[in-house]
Amino acid sequence: MFSCKDDNSPLDGGNTPQGVNVKFDYSQAKLGKSVGSSATLNGSSDVDWTIEVEEGDFFSVEPMSGKAGDFTLTVTANKENTSTDKAYSKFIFNASGRKYPITVIHLEDDIRLEPSYDAETVFSFAQDGTLVSPDLTAKPFTVTSNIEWTVKTVNEADTWIKVGPEVGEIGENLPVTVVVDENPFAKVREGKFEVRVPEAMSFQYTVTQAAAPLDYEIKDGEKVLTEQAGLTGLGGGGETRTITLNANADWKIEPGTDSEWLTFEPSESVASLEPVEVKVMVEPNDDMAQGRSGLFIVTFGDGTSEEINVQQNKGEEPNDAKILKALEFALEGDNTDVLNWSSGTNYKDWTGVKFEGGNLVELNLSGVGLKGYIPKEVSQLVSLRVLDLSNNELTASQGLQPVKYGNADEEEAYIPAIPVEIKNLTELTTFKLKGNKIEGVFPSDLVNHPHYFEWDAMTNIYPQSGEKSDISYAYGSGAKYDTSSKADPSQWKFRLTSTGILRAIYNNMGGTNWAWTQDPNANGGTKYPQPSGERPIYMDVEYKLDNKVYPTNKVPGVHQVNGNTDITGKGNVVSAFGHVTKMVGEFPLEILMNNHLGQLYVFGGGSQFTRIHPLMISRFTYFKVTGISQFTMNINDIYTNLHKSPKAIDLRNNGLTGTLNTDILPSGCNQGASDPKTWTEVLAGNQVTISGN
Repeated sequence: MFSCKDDNSPLDGGNTPQGVNVKFDYSQAKLGKSVGSSATLNGSSDVDWTIEVEEGDFFSVEPMSGKAGDFTLTVTANKENTSTDKAYSKFIFNASGRKYPITVIHLEDDIRLEPSYDAETVFSFAQDGTLVSPDLTAKPFTVTSNIEWTVKTVNEADTWIKVGPEVGEIGENLPVTVVVDENPFAKVREGKFEVRVPEAMSFQYTVTQAAAPLDYEIKDGEKVLTEQAGLTGLGGGGETRTITLNANADWKIEPGTDSEWLTFEPSESVASLEPVEVKVMVEPNDDMAQGRSGLFIVTFGDGTSEEINVQQNKGEEPNDAKILKALEFALEGDNTDVLNWSSGTNYKDWTGVKFEGGNLVELNLSGVGLKGYIPKEVSQLVSLRVLDLSNNELTASQGLQPVKYGNADEEEAYIPAIPVEIKNLTELTTFKLKGNKIEGVFPSDLVNHPHYFEWDAMTNIYPQSGEKSDISYAYGSGAKYDTSSKADPSQWKFRLTSTGILRAIYNNMGGTNWAWTQDPNANGGTKYPQPSGERPIYMDVEYKLDNKVYPTNKVPGVHQVNGNTDITGKGNVVSAFGHVTKMVGEFPLEILMNNHLGQLYVFGGGSQFTRIHPLMISRFTYFKVTGISQFTMNINDIYTNLHKSPKAIDLRNNGLTGTLNTDILPSGCNQGASDPKTWTEVLAGNQVTISGN
């Protein structure tokens, strides 16, 4: 077997598409001297291919192109080799740009390979392996050849066909053997073998074998299932029962009439000598008074079918319905008439629920008048995809355990306002709590939820009843972000700790790839140590920030912390962020919850973001972002929203656009000796026009 993969093959210098895999059984073709002599090459390619032959060469190749998969090429001599020497040439097998040269040899003498049976003769066998035809006693299968020859199956998978000899000698009427194993499967099988001179001529033959009688067994544990002995005792609340199906034929399984409450995985399979496990998934029975009957049908490849009766017990509430009943009192609070979970007879008709197969997948209770709180037991509803509790009068949860600082054992961080255990609802893609009366801390662990950013928490979770919630901004308008009409998330009563905000930044801006950088414009270059590559401690524990400078502490992104506290009243807040490279993604809006973040330092190094919220910009006294071509804000969106007394601004070599009608920096800004002194210098390397003095 001659194999070529997408490595640094000398065939083409390795400059070809990756993922190409081509195999040939031989790397050259030998042709007899006469016109019309031919050779075959078998192979496979995982991409479409074409053949390239120089015009006027002594051979042709058929076919000249093909699709991905197995192929057989026939190389035929177009002229006689009248020379006493071999002639050599080649053709190119072009697989999606990957070119493989195949040598063609025109022999000085004809190859003689003469099987006693014509090519395409069919060798038919009975199921037990007895040869039916042709009659080898009347006409033996032999080969006459003047060169070594081989006998082998065309497809390696046809191990049930046994042929020989593996290598045949030169001689007259040499015997060829063809035998097969007993066929255990209830379907006719077919394969091919060939007698050939390697890299030259080939004779292919077909082998067929009769099917075995159908044999199957369907079991539920040790119980054999039949039409009379069916699948019984299925739970009325729905369940998944695993049965086994052992069949020597292909099969498929499907529910019978009025039995659509049954589904199967897998629902079909090929013949196998080993039992296949099949999950029978049973939906809950809505009838709480009596059981129900159904059936499923197994159909085999020969058309035979078996009906299996099924019996399910009377309906019962699934476990998720029982959990809901336990949650009802806590959610309702004083408003005890808004939910009917305890009084309703059919759980599928309860207020706000959607069940699938006994599992609660949606709980939509927006605006129904809830006046209680979210109990931690909601985390037991592990199939939830939608949890909408918005626009009610819910307050902070009760009875929750405090969250501890991971780096300060002597004191707790906070008692969360909602259960941390919601993190266990890993299927939850929609989560809404806005418009309630919840005050306190949103658990930092929920920011690590796999669907956190799908929740759009800044719109759907944090803003509570009576608070301004609109944080939108018309980028390109040059308008000032006015907190008299727009929201200031740092004033929301339900928000994140410093740890939660850091997690949002890290997760949304590719934190796993961050590296430290340095300020190239500082005197001597302020250096920061390279991070260890380990996951930051603040990603897995609540981290208490202290009032100090952080570069040597390897807390990614945190450059400086001041004495102001976050929502807990205990941990401090980040006052300077940056000095990391490869920050890819937008700054999450959660960063607006920190109104003490007054310094930002990002100096290229592979970082990529397009804009910064104007409320965030309005808080920066030190605003240094350079070397980010994707940072394409209109300069007037920045200028209009600058801090009233900025101390340092450096925006060189970004992708900023627009026209600025002044070249004079704010008073007291950029007083350092190396600082840029005008807007022209501050904005050098951008697409901004300065049109004023």
